[in-house]
Amino acid sequence: MAQTYGFHPFDWAQFRGLAAPLAKGYRTGDFSDPRLAAAQPVLAELEAGLPLEQVCNAVALELCCLRSGIVFHGTLFDELRALRRSGAVDAADQLTDLVLSGMNTQGWFRSESGLMGIMTEDGTRHLARLMAGATSRGPKAQAPRGFMRIVAQLVAQEPDRDLLAELAQLAAWSAEGGYGLAAVGA
Repeated sequence: MAQTYGFHPFDWAQFRGLAAPLAKGYRTGDFSDPRLAAAQPVLAELEAGLPLEQVCNAVALELCCLRSGIVFHGTLFDELRALRRSGAVDAADQLTDLVLSGMNTQGWFRSESGLMGIMTEDGTRHLARLMAGATSRGPKAQAPRGFMRIVAQLVAQEPDRDLLAELAQLAAWSAEGGYGLAAVGA
């Protein structure tokens, strides 16, 4: 399972135009379809012998994920637990499904890393509504001092909620633009 996860706006319109020629390329090993012209630079950079589902995944990731996303380096599931504790259980469940269930992926581009799941435009609008306000909390508590500072470093801390707030903003931006939301794992 991936340790680093990112979330990116996902251009479903672009993906719908690429899906049929990519699926055909997966079945035949031939990615020369003219509808894949934009994919040729991506294809040229991939290492030879890469499994075809990983090739398709890399193309979809490169051409359909917009702008830089929000990246969680080993902290995603702690953040989702914190989101759940804040009362946004449905939002946490949707994000968990997006990452772990292979949401809206198909065998021809399903991979252990890369594009892990894709939320539809409607699903992203719903997620943005669920997350609105759920990620804000008051000012951070004063940092402990002395011996308690050492103890605090040894005990699991509540995750930093700034990433969740950024993810909520990204979901809202994606929803407003008519995009979906992609989960990417590495």
